[in-house]
Amino acid sequence: MKLAMRNLSPIFNTKRMVSEYASQSYFPVHQRWNLLNRDDIERGRALTHWKSYLQEHWSRIKIKGVEDVPVSEIGIGEKLSVKSYIDLAALSPDDVCVQIYHGTLNEDGEINAEDAIPMESRGRLDDGTHPFEGVISSYKTGLHGYTVRILPRHDDLHNPHELALIHWAS
Repeated sequence: MKLAMRNLSPIFNTKRMVSEYASQSYFPVHQRWNLLNRDDIERGRALTHWKSYLQEHWSRIKIKGVEDVPVSEIGIGEKLSVKSYIDLAALSPDDVCVQIYHGTLNEDGEINAEDAIPMESRGRLDDGTHPFEGVISSYKTGLHGYTVRILPRHDDLHNPHELALIHWAS
């Protein structure tokens, strides 16, 4: 079956491509630049200071433990509650995003990431450890696995991966 350009142009055309690229890339970057540079670039300076502070203390974060309700099988639609205990060193729960990273397992027992569920901070224990809790749901059959990961979090951070900082539970 041959398709002529006149048949494809309503779906694929340069004007639409440029419009989508501008709205998805250029305009958001320009808005972020304006936000970080207003008021004598105070917000940009604050973000730069936070990034330096985070990088200085990131290596001291420790995931002390991960717990769940011990079960051998979970049915479709059932939920699994997960709790993690984290030593954030000099950082606060507001500086990080703790997530349950889960999905099906491949033949090597590695997680094929299908979802990352945020965990909520549950305060601070007497030893300084911060408990975090989250719930994952089973939505398909097969072998599944999960782990806990920590990413940087800040309202002005463009992407949590931009600093190349991540902690994984072992």
